[in-house]
Amino acid sequence: MKKILVVFALLCLATACGKSNDSEAAGGGGSDQIRDTFMESCVAPLSKEISTGKARTMCACMYDKGKAKWGLGDFMNKATEQPEEVQKIAMECAAKL
Repeated sequence: MKKILVVFALLCLATACGKSNDSEAAGGGGSDQIRDTFMESCVAPLSKEISTGKARTMCACMYDKGKAKWGLGDFMNKATEQPEEVQKIAMECAAKL
């Protein structure tokens, strides 16, 4: 089950990264907007597998840990460049559910 959640979370991260990069290119890229985009893109598909509350917890955990570890810009690039690094964070967050 947790492995499935991690896969969903990684897909969500990749989707959120694309959306946040698009918003930055359009001149909107504030940190709050990026977090909101990430959370929307992450929570929606995860909520099909687990409760919305748990999905929010996992997504917030991933965002906070990734941002703390790499900074916002690098974190948004890790999903495509080094997904195994992001997977470690997703596994840590899934273990807390």
